[in-house]
Amino acid sequence: MHAILARSVITALCVASCAAPSLTQAGSLPDLSDVTPVFGSRTIYAEFDLKSLPAMVNLCNSTAFLEGSGYDLLWVAAVGFNATLSGYETLITAHTPLRQNCGVPIPASLDSSLQATLFHLDPKDFVSGYTIVAGLPVAVDIASGKIHVQADRADPAFNGLSGATQAYYFTVETARTSPGGAFSPLDVAAGIYSTYPRDDAASFTFGGNFTDSANDVCTANMACASSTHPQIDLVGGSAHLVDYVFRDDFD
Repeated sequence: MHAILARSVITALCVASCAAPSLTQAGSLPDLSDVTPVFGSRTIYAEFDLKSLPAMVNLCNSTAFLEGSGYDLLWVAAVGFNATLSGYETLITAHTPLRQNCGVPIPASLDSSLQATLFHLDPKDFVSGYTIVAGLPVAVDIASGKIHVQADRADPAFNGLSGATQAYYFTVETARTSPGGAFSPLDVAAGIYSTYPRDDAASFTFGGNFTDSANDVCTANMACASSTHPQIDLVGGSAHLVDYVFRDDFD
């Protein structure tokens, strides 16, 4: 899929049957006063609001056909739509590791197994696609169903970031990666048309937030009304600078 993360491909499952997400007013951004901004005034917050999150997860959900490395649960905030490439350039992700060839499920607490990574698209290497830039701080609030990831605005991956930058959230169960952890959009796209449950939200401008209908996880049979995957069932989210009072006035 050379049109990386093309909107028409990403949203293919939800065109006919998923309820359309709606945008909320920017002034209703979440209160993150209790989350310490790791990068100070340069801190970017990406919040994923899920229907619910489990205290425990299994880290051995791969099957015989899925050999290699990957992520078992993947929450993605895509930032910076590139019209030329028909895709998003930078990904802020939270994820749990996928253990292969382990025979039996490995239970682990979500809090201890959760990781976060910053990816950037290499336009000269569509096979590798999104390569790892850096690990990111991540925190989870299981009671409220929220995951918070922080990134550094000074990172070159965010060159050109502004209040007009487009952001887009999606979640998926099981994403294959290279041994080093990078993943190809081809693999993500393949997941759309296989057995991997997935939820896509509407795009919005950086500095704002969105709400998404519950029970709209899309599955292999093209149904988008599943209530059996609450951990990837997006109900809202946001992407903004730590000082979001002035979120529309930065360069």
